[in-house]
Amino acid sequence: SLWLSRREEEALPWYERAAALAPGDPYSRLAEVMVTLWKKGMTDALALAARLALDAPHLYEVHEMLGTIRTMQMEWRRTTRNPAYDPAAAVEDFRRASDLKPRDPNLWNFRGIALLQTGRYEEADAAFVRAIEIRPSFGSAWHNRTTILGAEGKLEEAAELARKCIEAAPGEDFGYVDLANSRIRQGRAAEAEKVLRGLLERLPESSKGWNLLGAVCSKDGRYEEARAALDRAVALDPDDPYVRQDRGAVHRMAGRTAEALEDFRAAYGMGYSEARYWVACCLDELGRTREAVDELEGYLKEAPPDKTADVRGLIEQLKRKLGEEGR
Repeated sequence: SLWLSRREEEALPWYERAAALAPGDPYSRLAEVMVTLWKKGMTDALALAARLALDAPHLYEVHEMLGTIRTMQMEWRRTTRNPAYDPAAAVEDFRRASDLKPRDPNLWNFRGIALLQTGRYEEADAAFVRAIEIRPSFGSAWHNRTTILGAEGKLEEAAELARKCIEAAPGEDFGYVDLANSRIRQGRAAEAEKVLRGLLERLPESSKGWNLLGAVCSKDGRYEEARAALDRAVALDPDDPYVRQDRGAVHRMAGRTAEALEDFRAAYGMGYSEARYWVACCLDELGRTREAVDELEGYLKEAPPDKTADVRGLIEQLKRKLGEEGR
């Protein structure tokens, strides 16, 4: 519970105690996996979890743990401690877990997410439908079905499904945010803003709602309104790197480069690799071009393959700029 609430440091001593209570017991070994994840990183944790899966294949929690760690790899920077994410392996992990505990909607939802990441949309949708059949008010599964429609460009169908989500799970923000996103992609920003303001009247603690409202306001140059909304989002969820990234983008658009730099650095420190690119852009804009080159050369080691050409191009551009300034 502490871990899922992002209170990892508080969770760690409980995992350590559980790991020490009954060495060899599968649940103590599960706790050992979490301790290893925290102290040594994903590579070692995955190896421990894989051995446990061989020794205790009848426990759904073991396969769920493996799949969860693999899924977390999307959020963690790729380093020697974090191998490349393998969504196909996560599909198999959650398939085994949901086969062992077929009435658990969370496992079907996780299974669908992994399938979605492999591009197997029909199978993913079937898994999300199964999760909703078990728990009709499961907002996350509704949201994931909407994500598929959005990826396929079926924006009006996505909007209709988002409305159904609002009816099924009115106490969650998924449906409102999905409906607003559909309207934004359709070029109907005013409708999106109306949806979001309705959400925030009902659920004022929705960081996703405030974050998206900030994006809507920034699109037509209302930077102070955008900043106020994003400040609220950061206050509600200070550990979300995407919120800090989005606020940094608004600061930069408004010409507040130093504040943008602070937010991009925070987002990078929370594990969002791409923020390092924007750190470099801000440093250059502040006249600190040499530091910008250093940041970009560091980012080049982490950047996904589809971005490396752009990063190299910017490095060369900034190096030419430094050469011209030196003459």
